[in-house]
Amino acid sequence: MLDRRSYLGLQVEGRSTLASVAVGFAELFVGLFANSIALLSDGISSILDSVVSIIIWLGLKFAKKGRDERFHFGYYKVETFSSITASILMLVIALWIIYESYVSLIERSSLNNVPLAATVALFAAVPSFYLGYTKRRVAKSIRSASVSLDSYNSIIGGIASLVAFCGILASGLGIYWGDALGGMLIAGLIFTTAYSALKEGSLVLMDACVCTGALETIEGLAKGVVGVEGIHDIRLRRAGPYIAGEVHLEVDGNITVYRADEIAAEVERLLRNSLDDLNMITVKVESKKAK
Repeated sequence: MLDRRSYLGLQVEGRSTLASVAVGFAELFVGLFANSIALLSDGISSILDSVVSIIIWLGLKFAKKGRDERFHFGYYKVETFSSITASILMLVIALWIIYESYVSLIERSSLNNVPLAATVALFAAVPSFYLGYTKRRVAKSIRSASVSLDSYNSIIGGIASLVAFCGILASGLGIYWGDALGGMLIAGLIFTTAYSALKEGSLVLMDACVCTGALETIEGLAKGVVGVEGIHDIRLRRAGPYIAGEVHLEVDGNITVYRADEIAAEVERLLRNSLDDLNMITVKVESKKAK
């Protein structure tokens, strides 16, 4: 049985795959017919969007598997790994588009049926912006880094379609380099998105966690529990859409083990109720006298 987070993430990525494939092939067909590198680039970008959505869909699917004898902390980082894989693919495609755009610029390729190509590019932006908005909303709801990446990818896909439209229009008005420039700009958009995602994903795999808000929340809640005299250490890391970590509490060294266990349990309860993306937390109690 899928939980709500899994269902929403898988649903939006499944729909995104179908829509991106349909739009991408339409752009590729018209782009070949019109000899437009900008529209072809946008079509390839749309197909790439579908591949990214499939990779993220698989990542979400695996990430929801429970812990087992081999993976004691579950499969949550599969989602991060899928984001990195998608980013590398995006970088490769961006380089290919730059090369093809350069060739088109040097050869001064002319376009066929500019009105049709421009119309397809313009209408292709609509589903991309809609999917970007939907994914962004779902990503915030389920706190998924990979779905958030894909939302930006879709929005950039919409911008790329508008860039293709402007490039095709410019070529139709006699500016021969307009179409090639549009292809290069689309490649630049893809490259920027891929680089940001690759950087973020790499940090997560190295257990980095930019969790300033979570750190402040944990410290504030823990210090508010009766019996906690200080916080010795807080260590957090990202695991897919979740946060895992340790909290070391300082308590009076004269209290009983039973009382120390009560304090730790209360801190854990407060943290789990206050942080929706907290998946695993270990609360360790230390004697203040021992310092």
